[in-house]
Amino acid sequence: MNFAQPHPVGRDTVCGMWCNQFENYQMKETAMTVDAHIEELRKKHEALSAAVEEAQRSPGSSDVEIAEMKKQKLKIKEEIHRLTNE
Repeated sequence: MNFAQPHPVGRDTVCGMWCNQFENYQMKETAMTVDAHIEELRKKHEALSAAVEEAQRSPGSSDVEIAEMKKQKLKIKEEIHRLTNE
């Protein structure tokens, strides 16, 4: 019996367009995931902005609490900047 030797094939001949399409899909999904994350960060930043404004108008608010919210806002803003400039 003579069995044919497996023909060595490269990635392009095995996967062809399917691999390229899958890789493109993965890149798009990653980009969508990053975009969604940025959008969530923007929403958190807006919510913190509103909370800071509310706390500053409220006479019973602690300066320490307001400062902490401002720090959180800054961290979020820096993360948004980092993600949008990669």
